[in-house]
Amino acid sequence: MRKGDGMRVGLALLLCAAPAIFGAINGTVVNETTGQPQGGVEVTLIHPGQDGMQQLGSAKTDADGKFSIDKELPSPPALLQAVFQGSNYNLFLQPGAPTNGLRFPIYNTTADPTSANVAEHMLMIEPTAKAIRVTEVFQVQNDSKTTYLDNNKGSIQFYVPKNADNASVSVEAPGGMPINRAPEKMSQAEMFKVSYPVKPGETTYELTYVLPLSETFTGKVFTKGKMRVVTGPGVTLDSPGLNFMGQEPKLQAHIYDMKSTSFEAKITGTGLIRQDDAATANGQGAPDEDTGQPNPEAGPARIYQRLPWVLGLTFGLLAIGGVMLYRRSAA
Repeated sequence: MRKGDGMRVGLALLLCAAPAIFGAINGTVVNETTGQPQGGVEVTLIHPGQDGMQQLGSAKTDADGKFSIDKELPSPPALLQAVFQGSNYNLFLQPGAPTNGLRFPIYNTTADPTSANVAEHMLMIEPTAKAIRVTEVFQVQNDSKTTYLDNNKGSIQFYVPKNADNASVSVEAPGGMPINRAPEKMSQAEMFKVSYPVKPGETTYELTYVLPLSETFTGKVFTKGKMRVVTGPGVTLDSPGLNFMGQEPKLQAHIYDMKSTSFEAKITGTGLIRQDDAATANGQGAPDEDTGQPNPEAGPARIYQRLPWVLGLTFGLLAIGGVMLYRRSAA
Protein backbone atom coordinates (compact mmCIF):
# COMPACT_ATOMS: atom_id res chain seq x y z
CA MET A 1 0.00 0.00 0.00
CA ARG A 2 1.32 3.45 -0.88
CA LYS A 3 1.81 6.05 1.84
CA GLY A 4 -0.95 8.28 0.40
CA ASP A 5 -3.41 5.37 0.35
CA GLY A 6 -2.71 4.64 4.03
CA MET A 7 -3.40 8.26 4.96
CA ARG A 8 -6.69 8.24 3.04
CA VAL A 9 -7.78 5.00 4.78
CA GLY A 10 -6.86 6.44 8.17
CA LEU A 11 -8.79 9.64 7.44
CA ALA A 12 -11.84 7.63 6.36
CA LEU A 13 -11.74 5.60 9.57
CA LEU A 14 -11.44 8.78 11.61
CA LEU A 15 -14.45 10.32 9.87
CA CYS A 16 -16.52 7.19 10.45
CA ALA A 17 -15.65 7.30 14.13
CA ALA A 18 -16.24 11.05 14.45
CA PRO A 19 -19.91 10.82 15.48
CA ALA A 20 -19.01 8.50 18.35
CA ILE A 21 -16.17 10.75 19.47
CA PHE A 22 -17.64 14.19 18.87
CA GLY A 23 -21.34 13.35 19.28
CA ALA A 24 -23.22 16.28 20.81
CA ILE A 25 -25.57 13.98 22.76
CA ASN A 26 -24.30 10.78 24.37
CA GLY A 27 -24.81 8.59 27.41
CA THR A 28 -25.63 5.13 28.68
CA VAL A 29 -28.89 3.19 28.71
CA VAL A 30 -29.18 1.39 32.04
CA ASN A 31 -31.62 -1.43 32.74
CA GLU A 32 -32.80 -0.54 36.25
CA THR A 33 -34.36 -3.99 36.69
CA THR A 34 -31.00 -5.73 36.38
CA GLY A 35 -28.81 -2.77 37.35
CA GLN A 36 -26.71 -3.33 34.22
CA PRO A 37 -26.12 -1.35 30.99
CA GLN A 38 -28.43 -2.48 28.21
CA GLY A 39 -27.06 -3.12 24.73
CA GLY A 40 -28.98 -3.21 21.45
CA VAL A 41 -31.46 -0.45 22.34
CA GLU A 42 -32.38 2.11 19.66
CA VAL A 43 -32.23 5.67 21.06
CA THR A 44 -33.85 8.44 19.01
CA LEU A 45 -33.56 12.21 19.37
CA ILE A 46 -37.03 13.71 19.01
CA HIS A 47 -38.16 17.30 18.67
CA PRO A 48 -41.92 17.70 19.31
CA GLY A 49 -43.64 20.55 17.49
CA GLN A 50 -46.94 21.74 16.12
CA ASP A 51 -46.32 19.66 12.98
CA GLY A 52 -45.77 16.45 14.94
CA MET A 53 -42.76 14.51 16.17
CA GLN A 54 -39.54 15.09 14.22
CA GLN A 55 -36.84 12.41 14.49
CA LEU A 56 -33.53 14.22 14.25
CA GLY A 57 -31.19 11.26 14.67
CA SER A 58 -30.78 7.87 16.28
CA ALA A 59 -28.18 5.41 17.51
CA LYS A 60 -28.15 1.87 18.89
CA THR A 61 -26.43 1.18 22.19
CA ASP A 62 -23.30 -0.97 22.15
CA ALA A 63 -22.57 -3.89 24.47
CA ASP A 64 -21.81 -1.43 27.28
CA GLY A 65 -25.12 0.38 26.81
CA LYS A 66 -23.44 3.47 25.37
CA PHE A 67 -24.94 5.61 22.59
CA SER A 68 -23.93 8.78 20.78
CA ILE A 69 -25.99 10.98 18.46
CA ASP A 70 -24.08 13.55 16.44
CA LYS A 71 -26.69 16.29 16.65
CA GLU A 72 -26.89 19.61 18.40
CA LEU A 73 -29.56 19.96 21.06
CA PRO A 74 -32.65 21.48 19.37
CA SER A 75 -34.82 24.18 20.90
CA PRO A 76 -37.06 23.01 23.76
CA PRO A 77 -38.88 20.77 24.11
CA ALA A 78 -36.56 17.96 23.10
CA LEU A 79 -36.22 14.40 24.31
CA LEU A 80 -34.58 11.06 23.77
CA GLN A 81 -36.84 8.07 23.26
CA ALA A 82 -36.03 4.37 23.59
CA VAL A 83 -38.24 1.36 22.92
CA PHE A 84 -37.54 -1.71 25.04
CA GLN A 85 -39.68 -4.85 25.38
CA GLY A 86 -42.74 -3.09 23.98
CA SER A 87 -42.57 0.04 26.15
CA ASN A 88 -41.51 3.57 25.26
CA TYR A 89 -39.14 5.44 27.58
CA ASN A 90 -38.50 9.16 27.37
CA LEU A 91 -35.60 11.21 28.69
CA PHE A 92 -36.31 14.95 28.51
CA LEU A 93 -33.36 17.17 27.66
CA GLN A 94 -33.46 20.30 29.78
CA PRO A 95 -32.23 23.60 28.25
CA GLY A 96 -28.74 24.44 29.45
CA ALA A 97 -28.19 21.04 31.05
CA PRO A 98 -25.25 18.81 29.99
CA THR A 99 -25.93 16.48 27.07
CA ASN A 100 -22.85 14.31 27.62
CA GLY A 101 -22.71 11.32 29.94
CA LEU A 102 -26.49 11.02 30.20
CA ARG A 103 -28.03 8.16 32.16
CA PHE A 104 -31.12 6.79 30.40
CA PRO A 105 -33.09 4.37 32.63
CA ILE A 106 -35.29 1.60 31.21
CA TYR A 107 -36.95 -1.45 32.78
CA ASN A 108 -37.83 -5.04 31.97
CA THR A 109 -41.49 -5.60 31.12
CA THR A 110 -43.76 -7.95 33.07
CA ALA A 111 -47.38 -9.08 32.70
CA ASP A 112 -47.65 -9.79 36.43
CA PRO A 113 -50.56 -7.61 37.66
CA THR A 114 -49.28 -7.58 41.25
CA SER A 115 -46.56 -5.12 40.20
CA ALA A 116 -49.13 -2.32 39.78
CA ASN A 117 -52.04 -1.39 42.04
CA VAL A 118 -54.80 1.22 41.84
CA ALA A 119 -53.95 3.51 44.76
CA GLU A 120 -56.76 6.06 44.20
CA HIS A 121 -59.94 5.71 42.14
CA MET A 122 -62.44 8.56 41.78
CA LEU A 123 -65.54 9.01 39.63
CA MET A 124 -66.73 12.61 39.19
CA ILE A 125 -70.29 13.24 37.95
CA GLU A 126 -71.04 16.79 36.80
CA PRO A 127 -74.52 17.44 35.42
CA THR A 128 -75.07 20.70 33.53
CA ALA A 129 -78.14 22.20 31.90
CA LYS A 130 -77.31 20.38 28.64
CA ALA A 131 -75.40 17.19 29.48
CA ILE A 132 -73.64 15.13 32.13
CA ARG A 133 -69.87 15.32 32.16
CA VAL A 134 -68.13 12.29 33.65
CA THR A 135 -64.48 12.07 34.73
CA GLU A 136 -62.94 8.92 36.15
CA VAL A 137 -59.41 9.12 37.58
CA PHE A 138 -57.16 6.13 38.28
CA GLN A 139 -53.88 6.68 40.12
CA VAL A 140 -51.87 3.47 39.59
CA GLN A 141 -48.82 2.89 41.77
CA ASN A 142 -45.93 0.67 40.69
CA ASP A 143 -43.40 0.13 43.48
CA SER A 144 -41.46 -2.57 41.62
CA LYS A 145 -38.46 -2.28 39.31
CA THR A 146 -40.36 -3.58 36.29
CA THR A 147 -42.84 -2.05 33.84
CA TYR A 148 -46.28 -3.64 33.90
CA LEU A 149 -47.81 -4.25 30.46
CA ASP A 150 -50.64 -6.62 29.54
CA ASN A 151 -52.01 -5.98 26.06
CA ASN A 152 -54.81 -8.51 26.56
CA LYS A 153 -56.25 -7.26 29.86
CA GLY A 154 -54.96 -3.70 29.62
CA SER A 155 -53.41 -1.57 32.33
CA ILE A 156 -56.84 -0.51 33.62
CA GLN A 157 -60.40 -1.58 32.80
CA PHE A 158 -63.41 0.72 33.00
CA TYR A 159 -67.09 1.14 32.15
CA VAL A 160 -68.28 3.41 29.34
CA PRO A 161 -72.09 3.59 28.75
CA LYS A 162 -73.46 2.92 25.28
CA ASN A 163 -74.74 6.48 24.89
CA ALA A 164 -71.45 8.11 25.90
CA ASP A 165 -69.89 10.65 23.56
CA ASN A 166 -66.29 11.86 23.12
CA ALA A 167 -64.76 9.15 25.33
CA SER A 168 -61.01 9.64 25.74
CA VAL A 169 -58.28 8.72 28.22
CA SER A 170 -55.43 11.05 29.18
CA VAL A 171 -52.37 9.23 30.53
CA GLU A 172 -49.56 10.84 32.52
CA ALA A 173 -46.62 8.52 33.18
CA PRO A 174 -43.91 9.25 35.79
CA GLY A 175 -41.86 12.20 34.60
CA GLY A 176 -43.66 12.21 31.25
CA MET A 177 -45.95 14.43 29.24
CA PRO A 178 -49.69 13.65 29.10
CA ILE A 179 -50.87 11.75 26.05
CA ASN A 180 -54.36 10.80 24.86
CA ARG A 181 -55.59 7.30 24.12
CA ALA A 182 -58.92 6.05 22.81
CA PRO A 183 -60.66 3.40 24.96
CA GLU A 184 -60.20 -0.16 23.64
CA LYS A 185 -63.34 -2.34 23.53
CA MET A 186 -63.27 -5.62 25.45
CA SER A 187 -65.47 -8.71 25.07
CA GLN A 188 -67.79 -7.83 27.96
CA ALA A 189 -70.51 -5.30 27.14
CA GLU A 190 -69.57 -1.68 27.89
CA MET A 191 -66.18 -2.76 29.27
CA PHE A 192 -63.09 -0.99 27.94
CA LYS A 193 -59.37 -0.91 28.63
CA VAL A 194 -56.21 1.07 27.97
CA SER A 195 -53.04 -0.91 27.27
CA TYR A 196 -50.49 1.70 28.31
CA PRO A 197 -47.37 0.59 30.22
CA VAL A 198 -47.33 1.22 33.97
CA LYS A 199 -43.75 2.21 34.70
CA PRO A 200 -42.23 2.34 38.20
CA GLY A 201 -43.76 5.26 40.08
CA GLU A 202 -47.25 6.72 39.71
CA THR A 203 -49.23 6.74 36.48
CA THR A 204 -52.48 8.72 36.27
CA TYR A 205 -55.26 7.74 33.87
CA GLU A 206 -58.08 10.24 33.37
CA LEU A 207 -61.14 8.97 31.51
CA THR A 208 -63.63 11.58 30.29
CA TYR A 209 -66.91 11.32 28.40
CA VAL A 210 -70.21 13.12 28.06
CA LEU A 211 -73.73 11.68 28.48
CA PRO A 212 -77.09 13.08 27.37
CA LEU A 213 -78.99 14.85 30.14
CA SER A 214 -80.76 12.32 32.38
CA GLU A 215 -82.19 12.00 35.88
CA THR A 216 -80.25 8.79 36.57
CA PHE A 217 -76.67 7.58 36.27
CA THR A 218 -75.26 4.04 36.27
CA GLY A 219 -71.71 3.28 37.37
CA LYS A 220 -69.65 0.09 37.31
CA VAL A 221 -66.19 -0.91 38.50
CA PHE A 222 -63.97 -3.57 36.90
CA THR A 223 -60.81 -2.97 38.95
CA LYS A 224 -59.91 -4.05 42.47
CA GLY A 225 -60.24 -1.62 45.33
CA LYS A 226 -62.81 1.00 46.29
CA MET A 227 -64.01 3.79 44.07
CA ARG A 228 -65.20 7.09 45.52
CA VAL A 229 -67.97 8.95 43.71
CA VAL A 230 -67.86 12.75 43.75
CA THR A 231 -70.37 15.45 42.75
CA GLY A 232 -70.39 19.23 43.01
CA PRO A 233 -71.85 21.07 46.03
CA GLY A 234 -75.18 21.54 44.23
CA VAL A 235 -75.56 17.93 43.11
CA THR A 236 -76.67 14.93 45.17
CA LEU A 237 -77.04 11.23 44.35
CA ASP A 238 -79.65 8.86 45.76
CA SER A 239 -78.79 5.18 45.44
CA PRO A 240 -78.86 2.09 47.69
CA GLY A 241 -75.47 1.22 46.17
CA LEU A 242 -73.82 4.40 47.52
CA ASN A 243 -72.95 5.51 51.04
CA PHE A 244 -72.75 9.28 51.63
CA MET A 245 -69.51 10.11 53.46
CA GLY A 246 -69.73 13.90 53.72
CA GLN A 247 -68.46 17.01 51.95
CA GLU A 248 -64.88 17.80 51.02
CA PRO A 249 -63.91 20.89 53.09
CA LYS A 250 -62.49 23.16 50.37
CA LEU A 251 -64.60 22.48 47.27
CA GLN A 252 -67.65 21.36 49.26
CA ALA A 253 -67.97 18.42 46.89
CA HIS A 254 -70.22 15.55 47.95
CA ILE A 255 -68.32 12.32 48.53
CA TYR A 256 -69.87 8.84 48.23
CA ASP A 257 -68.46 5.39 48.85
CA MET A 258 -69.54 2.52 46.60
CA LYS A 259 -70.98 -0.49 48.45
CA SER A 260 -70.51 -2.95 45.56
CA THR A 261 -69.17 -3.10 42.01
CA SER A 262 -72.13 -1.23 40.48
CA PHE A 263 -74.82 1.31 41.32
CA GLU A 264 -77.71 3.24 39.79
CA ALA A 265 -78.36 6.67 41.25
CA LYS A 266 -81.00 9.37 40.92
CA ILE A 267 -79.41 12.76 40.22
CA THR A 268 -80.69 15.95 41.84
CA GLY A 269 -79.30 19.36 40.87
CA THR A 270 -76.69 20.60 38.40
CA GLY A 271 -73.22 22.08 38.71
CA LEU A 272 -69.52 21.50 38.12
CA ILE A 273 -66.89 20.59 40.66
CA ARG A 274 -64.54 23.09 38.98
CA GLN A 275 -65.13 25.76 36.35
CA ASP A 276 -62.41 25.09 33.79
CA ASP A 277 -63.83 24.27 30.36
CA ALA A 278 -67.36 25.26 29.42
CA ALA A 279 -67.01 23.76 25.94
CA THR A 280 -66.18 20.32 27.31
CA ALA A 281 -68.97 20.61 29.87
CA ASN A 282 -71.43 20.97 27.01
CA GLY A 283 -70.05 17.94 25.21
CA GLN A 284 -67.57 19.73 22.96
CA GLY A 285 -63.82 20.02 22.69
CA ALA A 286 -62.85 16.43 23.44
CA PRO A 287 -59.16 15.71 22.76
CA ASP A 288 -58.04 13.75 19.73
CA GLU A 289 -56.40 10.35 20.00
CA ASP A 290 -52.68 10.24 19.41
CA THR A 291 -50.17 7.51 18.80
CA GLY A 292 -48.68 7.35 22.28
CA GLN A 293 -46.02 9.95 21.63
CA PRO A 294 -45.68 12.94 23.99
CA ASN A 295 -48.23 15.60 23.06
CA PRO A 296 -46.86 19.14 23.45
CA GLU A 297 -49.49 21.84 23.83
CA ALA A 298 -49.53 25.59 24.17
CA GLY A 299 -49.90 26.30 27.88
CA PRO A 300 -50.37 23.78 30.67
CA ALA A 301 -51.59 20.34 29.63
CA ARG A 302 -55.04 19.20 30.71
CA ILE A 303 -53.85 16.93 33.49
CA TYR A 304 -51.73 19.73 35.01
CA GLN A 305 -54.65 22.18 34.90
CA ARG A 306 -56.77 19.73 36.87
CA LEU A 307 -54.05 18.57 39.25
CA PRO A 308 -54.89 21.03 42.08
CA TRP A 309 -58.50 19.92 42.41
CA VAL A 310 -57.59 16.26 41.99
CA LEU A 311 -55.11 16.58 44.84
CA GLY A 312 -57.64 18.57 46.86
CA LEU A 313 -60.23 15.86 46.46
CA THR A 314 -57.69 13.18 47.33
CA PHE A 315 -56.72 14.88 50.60
CA GLY A 316 -60.39 15.62 51.29
CA LEU A 317 -61.24 11.95 50.87
CA LEU A 318 -58.44 10.99 53.24
CA ALA A 319 -59.64 13.52 55.81
CA ILE A 320 -63.24 12.31 55.61
CA GLY A 321 -62.11 8.70 55.87
CA GLY A 322 -60.06 9.55 58.98
CA VAL A 323 -63.05 11.22 60.66
CA MET A 324 -65.26 8.21 59.94
CA LEU A 325 -62.69 5.83 61.39
CA TYR A 326 -62.43 8.00 64.51
CA ARG A 327 -66.19 8.02 64.98
CA ARG A 328 -66.34 4.23 64.61
CA SER A 329 -63.56 3.67 67.14
CA ALA A 330 -65.18 6.10 69.60
CA ALA A 331 -68.48 4.27 69.28
